[in-house]
Amino acid sequence: MAPEPLTAEWLWREYWLLGKGQRQIAEENGLSPTAVYRLLRRHQIPARPRGIPPNHVALTPTAVAFLEGELLGDGCLVPTPRGHSVRYVHSSKFRDYIRWLADTLASFGIAPSGQIRQRSRHNHAWYDFQTRSYRELRPLYDRWYPDGRKHIPDDLVITPLLLRQFFLGDGSCCRHGNGYQVYLYCNCYPWEEVAQLAEKIARAIAVKTDSIYVQSSPYGPRIYFGQAVVVQRFFDYIGPCPISCYQYKWPD
Repeated sequence: MAPEPLTAEWLWREYWLLGKGQRQIAEENGLSPTAVYRLLRRHQIPARPRGIPPNHVALTPTAVAFLEGELLGDGCLVPTPRGHSVRYVHSSKFRDYIRWLADTLASFGIAPSGQIRQRSRHNHAWYDFQTRSYRELRPLYDRWYPDGRKHIPDDLVITPLLLRQFFLGDGSCCRHGNGYQVYLYCNCYPWEEVAQLAEKIARAIAVKTDSIYVQSSPYGPRIYFGQAVVVQRFFDYIGPCPISCYQYKWPD
């Protein structure tokens, strides 16, 4: 009998979303490659095609800024087993956002792979999406995952589009008295990288660097600001919300 983790959902994620081969899955779970092959067939998980020519895309500066804004938040890059090509992977609680994200990436020439899949666990639902793998995404992966874990690149350039996408994914804005407080959650990043990011944001929106703070939280560092002029310049810089499901993050 297969180990408990090898449910259909888990196996699909390991095989398709993370790009692991049948032999790797077998070794990590004490199974034979034949047993993994049979599990894939039992759960009706299709085999990845072989011998397909690599995909290519001409990444524009706009496409890179969009992707890097998403990578600051919930976006992920996953290399193929051989590592030559990389695909983009994203999860969200909003199906509308995943559809909009897929359409936007497609407009940059980054095509989706498969269908948007709904997931659920403990009464919590979310949606998964992934693109095809592209050779041109490999340099982006190398910048963001220099040691296999995601880091904020030292040479990251803040733009309105990048900052808007970061805020959509991992930002919040809440009322506080007569004004607003804005948070940008950077839970998975080291403190020094978040501090550097906060300084770059301050320079980009033309405010004093000491008006944007880095705070500790139970989940990791976060960027915070609440002065009215700073909040106003931040939202003037990133522009209006591009999709209705996240309109609640913008001030009334």
